[in-house]
Amino acid sequence: MVFSSTPFREVACVVLAAGSSRRMGLHNKLLLPYRGMPMVRQVVLQALASNCSRVIVVLGHNAPEIEQALAGLSVQFVHNPEHMQGMGHSVAAGAGAVPDTEGVLICLSDMPRVNAAALNALMDAFQLDETIEICRPRYKGQPGNPILWGPSFLPALSRLQGDEGARSILQAHSAYIHWVDVETDGVLQDVDQPNDLPALGMALPRSKDGAMAS
Repeated sequence: MVFSSTPFREVACVVLAAGSSRRMGLHNKLLLPYRGMPMVRQVVLQALASNCSRVIVVLGHNAPEIEQALAGLSVQFVHNPEHMQGMGHSVAAGAGAVPDTEGVLICLSDMPRVNAAALNALMDAFQLDETIEICRPRYKGQPGNPILWGPSFLPALSRLQGDEGARSILQAHSAYIHWVDVETDGVLQDVDQPNDLPALGMALPRSKDGAMAS
């Protein structure tokens, strides 16, 4: 058996759960039920079941309700007071809480079908070579999320603003992406609006008269 001489590199999972869910109307999508629990709890449970060093949850909109949905779980909460300004601020808040020696896996809390196996595949790839600094999942040739960033990207991630997230950084360093083929199409599926719910077996709550709430 051949053992790698590359030192083990720890990775923190940052779950972005600060958004206002505007396209879902009156409902916060992260609190909608998925497999018997709030969607955000399912996402965080998969992160906790993975090999990450810690799970950091970025809060903003409906913070008390999100925190209650995650009651009893061993996570670190980080509040983003600028969550209304866009995802970039949430990425910055989460990355700023990660030790500068660790990688960071930026997880979207509206992708409940991303399982621990997919997260571990990214972290395993990150261990292959210390020169690997970006790991992105791919399902049948289609790029997905979440994306794992090496420690060298923490300063840039911590300075992000606006609503673009880390897209600009990814585009500027696309040649350095290490693609990781995964076995779940969950890395392609997120929830933005009501039309996205049926594909995940989800639905909006019903009103008292039995009609679908708007």
